[in-house]
Amino acid sequence: MSVGNTKDKGNNFGNNFPFQIAMLKLLGTISTNTSGSGQDYELITYNYKANKNGAGYSTGNLITRTQIVFVPTGNIISTLWFNQSTGLTIAPPPIADIDAVLPATAVTVNNLPTVLGQALMINSLAVTIASDQSAIPVTQAAVARVPSVVSAVANGSTTAGVRSVTLWFRGANGTLNGVGIPNNGIVTFKADGQNDTLNALPFTVPTTGEARIIITYTT
Repeated sequence: MSVGNTKDKGNNFGNNFPFQIAMLKLLGTISTNTSGSGQDYELITYNYKANKNGAGYSTGNLITRTQIVFVPTGNIISTLWFNQSTGLTIAPPPIADIDAVLPATAVTVNNLPTVLGQALMINSLAVTIASDQSAIPVTQAAVARVPSVVSAVANGSTTAGVRSVTLWFRGANGTLNGVGIPNNGIVTFKADGQNDTLNALPFTVPTTGEARIIITYTT
C-alpha cells in the first residue's frame, strides 16, 4: 500500500490513482509557471557617463542600466537606471545625454616613485609599518676604513669625530685626559654605536717621550 490509497467497493485493496494524478497536475503547473520562485533570471548591467546635465544627473556622473532578463524566453522583465555618483535611482535619460563606457578593470596609483627600489628618503614613497611587524634586518653598506698614522707627537689631543683611535706612549710616562699612562702604555678607544664618534682626548707627554697616535679610523 502506498500514500494516497483510496478504497472503494469494487476495489477492496485500494488504488493510488488520485495521488498520482494530483502529482502530475502539480508538475505540469510548475513547468508552465513563469512567475513563481525558482525561475532562471539574469541581470545585465551597462555602464555610461553623462555628457550633459539632466534630470537626476550631471555631466561626468557614472550611470548604470540594469536589465532583468527571464532566461527561458529572453524577455526583459524590468530595467533599472541608477546614478552611481549620487547613489540615487533615476528615470531613463535620453540616449544623447550619455556615453557608453567600459567598467574599470584596474586601479591607477599616481604617487608611486618613477623608479622603484632604494632611493633617498625625499624620493621614496612613505609607508606605515604594521603594528605587529617583526624586526626588519638592516644591512650596513660597506665602508672603506682609511687609517692615518701620526708619530712623535708631544702634548696635544686626539681628533674629535673619529670612530676609533689608539695612542702609544713611548719613552716616558704621560697622561691621557688627566689619567696617568705609563711608558710603553697603549690605549685604544672605539665608539660603541653604529653612528657614534669619539670626542677629542687631551694628552701630555714629557719632552723625553712621545705619544704616537698609531691608527685613527675616521669613518
